[in-house]
Amino acid sequence: MPSEARDIVVVGASSGGVGVITNLLGRLPSTIPAALFVVLHLGRGYRGDLAGLLARHCALPVNFATDGELIDKGHVYVAPGDQNMMLESGRIVVQASPRESFHRPSINALFRSAAQSHGRRVLGVILTGILEDGAAGAWEIWHRGGVVIVQDPTEAPYPDLPKHVIDTVPVDYCARLPRIADLIQNFATRPRRALPLGGAPEARVLIVEDERIVAKGLEQELQAFHYQVCATAMSGEAAVEAAERTRPDVVLMDIRLPGSMDGTQAAALIWQRLQIPVVYLTAYADAATLTAIKRTNAYGYVMKPYEPNEVHIALQLALERRDRERIT
Repeated sequence: MPSEARDIVVVGASSGGVGVITNLLGRLPSTIPAALFVVLHLGRGYRGDLAGLLARHCALPVNFATDGELIDKGHVYVAPGDQNMMLESGRIVVQASPRESFHRPSINALFRSAAQSHGRRVLGVILTGILEDGAAGAWEIWHRGGVVIVQDPTEAPYPDLPKHVIDTVPVDYCARLPRIADLIQNFATRPRRALPLGGAPEARVLIVEDERIVAKGLEQELQAFHYQVCATAMSGEAAVEAAERTRPDVVLMDIRLPGSMDGTQAAALIWQRLQIPVVYLTAYADAATLTAIKRTNAYGYVMKPYEPNEVHIALQLALERRDRERIT
């Protein structure tokens, strides 16, 4: 298995899940450097306090997730009754979106959104249950480079769901609860791989991103790779001003920004005035956007949703190209 850390842990269970999840969480230390997200099929009329029950047996803080809440490592987030819990980059989304496989909260909804927003950082755990909610989401995690763990059906009170996932998904591990807890801890504590490409990893970066939550997540991820975030900006105009004021080594630039100046216009001005390389980080890849990017002497381009390693590689390549061009 790849050696990088998996610090987004998503757990799904159905029938028989309360005791199994309680057992699993009770085996995890309070120091685990991962955020855990739990979906248990509660039924439409559920009015109990599942989060409170789990908290009594868990060394980590446990709470029902709330919409827009920032993801924090060392916490357990539980999907509320009759609401889907999903993940975006750096935050949680809780909403009454459609049922999947007759269920809300849905395991598939959580697993799929985690895979799409956090890619290889995700570790998915399927526990006891019936029917098939969780199989499609587990496949999405595997497809995007995450790790899939399934409870040994011989241990599960209801083995149908684990068996179905094993039959339909290239599962990485089939294990009993003590081993699952060990795997979660093992993967969570592995170091982030910072690839030793050209350029100083402690380079100063200007982040231009109009969503504060995304910008904060980027800042934390870059700091984990030992970059120094010298400033953040939310508009094209603010990006130009921040670049002139802080003189970063490289700019990480969103394209669709509020105001009269988009990211490509800001990048063109920054290059014209300061010759600072720009790496784009955007969800857009249409022909018009790519044409605009080509006019700005871009040093890199990363699509959202992104992996932290992808951003790291793009920044390192941009810095290496900058150094090479200065020498020649």
